Amino acid sequence: MSGKAVEATAESAGNLAAPFLDLLPISGVAVSVIDRSGRQSIIHASDDTVEQLAEIQFDLGEGPMVSSFWSANPEIIPDAPLTCRQRWPAFADAMASLDVGSLFAFPLITGAACVGVALTYRWPGGSLNEAAIERGMSLAKAIAGPALERALTFADMDESMAQADAPPLEMRRQIHQATGMILAQLDSTATEALLRLQAYAFANGRTVRDVASAVVLRELDFSLLPE
Repeated sequence: MSGKAVEATAESAGNLAAPFLDLLPISGVAVSVIDRSGRQSIIHASDDTVEQLAEIQFDLGEGPMVSSFWSANPEIIPDAPLTCRQRWPAFADAMASLDVGSLFAFPLITGAACVGVALTYRWPGGSLNEAAIERGMSLAKAIAGPALERALTFADMDESMAQADAPPLEMRRQIHQATGMILAQLDSTATEALLRLQAYAFANGRTVRDVASAVVLRELDFSLLPE
């Protein structure tokens, strides 16, 4: 399934977790957007178990989802009780009462930024084959942009985002100008350029206006950023 098809499926289902449940052998999934200061927004959780798993990890600051976010790599944990006990003992204690056999975390990557994680679990347990892992990574990449857009729309990330419905005229002009410059730097569409601007701001704990200003002043060139 292509990235656009995944996005369309998720939007029609009303959540971004649906493709994971449809295409992977898992029991539940939570899609979370995270910034570099550790602020989290759970965009969708398919059940109470996976929502608790996500919240526990952010409360403790450890676990496969946290590790996947900071490394920007998947975490594949076929035997969650044993492996978590070895790697994240506090998390293992906190999740002991939950029916979780396996955990699989896939980073949400857009451009050069990791903006969150899709955390999935399986009960009673079992691993994922290589094809399923690749599919999970593709799904996570496909929903990264829509997940970030949804978080920016609904989360009170900062004052400028809270007022995004009616930003000052000068702010709109600056963001529009920066989007055009990023479009030229990356040879992309306007939609992709704006998303990259938002993703960079989110991942680095800066406002969109601040990053747009840096682009306009030629202090930041997106063509020089790692892919």
